[in-house]
Amino acid sequence: MPVAPLRFPDFQRMRKNFVDNISHELRTPLTVLKGYLETLQDMDDQQSVVLSTSLKKMNAQTDRMQYLVDDLLLLARLETKKKKVECVAASTLINKICLERESQRIELIIEKDLNISGEEQDLRSAFSNLITNALKYSASDADIKVRWSETAEGLIFEVHDQGEGISEANIPRITERFFRAEVKRSKKLSGTGLGLAIVKHVLIRHDAKLVINSTLGKGSQFKCIFPLSRLC
Repeated sequence: MPVAPLRFPDFQRMRKNFVDNISHELRTPLTVLKGYLETLQDMDDQQSVVLSTSLKKMNAQTDRMQYLVDDLLLLARLETKKKKVECVAASTLINKICLERESQRIELIIEKDLNISGEEQDLRSAFSNLITNALKYSASDADIKVRWSETAEGLIFEVHDQGEGISEANIPRITERFFRAEVKRSKKLSGTGLGLAIVKHVLIRHDAKLVINSTLGKGSQFKCIFPLSRLC
């Protein structure tokens, strides 16, 4: 069935929403930085504790802006650059990403030493985002499972967590840029809101698809399915 072309008003609406969202994301940390800088200008030299706390928070906000800019540049690159194909040692790449997390909570299962035809840098971004999200949205004592396998369905990269889960209504929108599900949390979680959008674009470039299964309060499964023709 042919896909209807995107109408101009729809494009304008999407563009406006994107500009509004990114303006909000950048305005918040900049406002915080401005406030702390004004405080530092008015304080005396003996307020070292306040100075230290302020500088730490300013540094965290500048890091947040840097991550946001980096993710936006990555998305722009994914949308515009030409595809580059190489034989990627996916099993080694996934193992390396898990080791870099230095987390005892990751249970890694490599069912078969499989290589995949694609772009290593982009695959690293996609796999890293899914693993990082699983750790972030799960309790600090909860394990996550990472699996790399080959089935009749294709080459499968899976991440299972025991986190808060995603409502059925939110699953179709979870890969939208800056989309944040309304969930009550005991602590505020940081992030750019672009991680799953990056995953989606990486998979599109690799002829793959993302399947999400989730139950509120019980956790989520993110499955990247690559065609067997990508095996190299």
